[in-house]
Amino acid sequence: MNKSLENISDETKFEEAKQYYKTHKKEILEKYNGKYIAMIGQEIVDYDTDFSSLVPRLDSKYGFRKIFIPFVSEHERIVLLSPHLSNP
Repeated sequence: MNKSLENISDETKFEEAKQYYKTHKKEILEKYNGKYIAMIGQEIVDYDTDFSSLVPRLDSKYGFRKIFIPFVSEHERIVLLSPHLSNP
């Protein structure tokens, strides 16, 4: 697949995940309170109470992707997984 299309797709899925999280926060809060959730589009693909445990699993399963990872709580707190930077 064309790299630019992959990036557009990831960006679209990321924005879709943010919107889904906002509109479904009450239901998500009931099930995932106190956990980090990994979302691609409207799907929760993984979750964990420990961010450091979640990220390697996501890297292993999805590779180099932009994934929305909020910490689920009544208070707003969002963690973004940034793509790895390579040294030139």
